[in-house]
Amino acid sequence: LEQERKEDEQYDVFFISVYAGSAQWPDIGRDTSKWRIRLSTAKGKNAEPVSMEKIPDDQVLRSFYPYIDRWSKTFEVRFPKTIQNGETFELRMVGVPADSNLVWKR
Repeated sequence: LEQERKEDEQYDVFFISVYAGSAQWPDIGRDTSKWRIRLSTAKGKNAEPVSMEKIPDDQVLRSFYPYIDRWSKTFEVRFPKTIQNGETFELRMVGVPADSNLVWKR
């Protein structure tokens, strides 16, 4: 519990699943990737991830998250603590074939 609390003070952590659209764009999560993900807040703070760890998916994970399929790639993405309580924020993922924005309004 103490470790979880310390991690919560240091990082904003997201569980994401991405379908890249084609085997042509398989490099999500790699340093050499053409994909970029950024966290932005309503107050203008921007953060790049400190880590993006691929999570192997299996039938158990897919039963909890039915939008994950065998073509998706699933990750735990950690950003330095950027979001303040009650603040609107956005995750933006940009790549050669796509640009996706996920917004959380508070």
